[in-house]
Amino acid sequence: MAKKVNKLSGKKLDELYEAYDVARREAKEAEATKKDAAEEIRTQLGDIEEASTPNYIVTYGYDKDREVTVFDEEKFAAKDPKKYASYQQHLADAERLAKLYTKTTTEKGARKLIVTAKAE
Repeated sequence: MAKKVNKLSGKKLDELYEAYDVARREAKEAEATKKDAAEEIRTQLGDIEEASTPNYIVTYGYDKDREVTVFDEEKFAAKDPKKYASYQQHLADAERLAKLYTKTTTEKGARKLIVTAKAE
């Protein structure tokens, strides 16, 4: 298996910092352009799902609606107030127990590379 050759291998740190800074700046600009273009495309397409041009095939897909099951606490409280009060007490007990047996741990922070160009 051939080893991948990095085009920046062997460069001086200052050259690497400059390459990193330029790439980061261009990526930010490209991300902003991408966001603006996507917003304009959505505006122009409106409710249309497909709008192809001679150079691009574009399909604007929508996620399907899905059903979500949600606990109706208000209905529970209205239909059976005694059981609801018991339910609330159980929640309070569970919260108290969770506080008793909760511990704090420290996770090591990630190292981040921050390259800032000096003003000339």
